[in-house]
Amino acid sequence: MPELVVAKRVAPEPMVPGSVSPGTAGPDGAAPGVASLRPPVVCVLGEVRLEVASGVDMPPGHQRQATELIAYLAFHPGARGSDISAALWPTRDPNLATRRSAVSRARRWLGVDAQGHEHLPRYWSADSGVSVDGDTVGYRLRGVTTDWDAFCELVGDDPTATPLVRLRAALDLVRGPVFAGVPARKYVWAESLLQELTAAIVNVAHDVAVRALQERDLELARYAARVGRLVDPADERTWRDAIRTEWSAGRPEAMNRLAEQLREYLAALALDPDVETAELLDEINEALARSAAPAPLDE
Repeated sequence: MPELVVAKRVAPEPMVPGSVSPGTAGPDGAAPGVASLRPPVVCVLGEVRLEVASGVDMPPGHQRQATELIAYLAFHPGARGSDISAALWPTRDPNLATRRSAVSRARRWLGVDAQGHEHLPRYWSADSGVSVDGDTVGYRLRGVTTDWDAFCELVGDDPTATPLVRLRAALDLVRGPVFAGVPARKYVWAESLLQELTAAIVNVAHDVAVRALQERDLELARYAARVGRLVDPADERTWRDAIRTEWSAGRPEAMNRLAEQLREYLAALALDPDVETAELLDEINEALARSAAPAPLDE
């Protein structure tokens, strides 16, 4: 897996699936500004969304902007105001009031934790009149996690040594292509991050499929290959994993259907298959031809 810099935050409570719509009270009936029992979760492994239970109502346009700002800070702890301006308004330089209003709305939407601490604390700098160090300068989220954090925690430092049940749980967090559904010209700052996360997820999906095939767990191999293709259909490894899975399952029709889908996908992009893919497709064609050939007559 590529080594990524993930924000260092106060450890939150375990992530709870499911989101609470803005404008509704938290699970304990908390009103806006009152602590929620659940920490906010920034979800980027699929359509981008923020799972927050502060109960603060916010117009959709402000929600979208706040979600991008919070996602940016989740992956860039310690960002300065100028960093936020460059990330969220890459084609223009917003005035100070615009940026401060965006940060204030995001802070209000995130709310506070069970101890009353803001999830988006005030900006700290060396000229704030207090003693600070390099680890506290800038904007830093408190008690906010991401689904990518959860993915990395499940996968561990060495995926080859991680039990398949944990890797399956990591793949369960993937809902679609990384950073999916973002508006045009937004999340420009996430382009390289998108590529890194995508590559890491496909690597895990491929490793899981290979290990599952070795253990004859065809359902898991099929699932892992499907997640890999969902995240990056241009990576042919998980196509090959899926084809080999159906071959092992004795399902020639499914195998042939996958092979044809891959050919059509590559043709639409005017791409030639990888050497390993081409060899596998040739092997499939030969196998199908042999199975269709009439049996020799006994003399």
